[in-house]
Amino acid sequence: MQRYVENKTPNTMYVGNSSIPPGEGRMVEVADVISQPEALPHVPSVDELVAELLKGTVAKVSEALAGLTHEALDRAELLERDGANRTTLLAAIGAEKLQRSNAALEAQAQADRAEQLALAVTDLNAAQAALDAEGDTDKHPALEAAVAEARARVAALSDPAA
Repeated sequence: MQRYVENKTPNTMYVGNSSIPPGEGRMVEVADVISQPEALPHVPSVDELVAELLKGTVAKVSEALAGLTHEALDRAELLERDGANRTTLLAAIGAEKLQRSNAALEAQAQADRAEQLALAVTDLNAAQAALDAEGDTDKHPALEAAVAEARARVAALSDPAA
């Protein structure tokens, strides 16, 4: 039997041997029962998820802040300012952002320190090799000073308290 089928979905629809582009309709040969494509399940947006979270108490929301993405944390702050504007919760969001920033800075500082230590060890090895190649160390105070300076740099960068 022929029927007029209109595609109201955003995707191309296939009915029988025909394809129907989005927003168009066609007369197609179909069985007595037309199976419409099932609607995709609703996937909540970040705003919807954050808005649902913000319905909770300050204590419950504060506990969940650490598990939020940076985007969700920013949205939570914005939605809270526009909504209930609970100062305690806004302070907790600010503290979480500050903690994340500090963690990122500390990680970068550790990476920089490790890189500087590797360069210092390379410099120490080069200075020691140059001194060893000269033989008599009493006649080469500049090379001895370079080795001492390189050792001091390695020691300073190796000290975890520094």
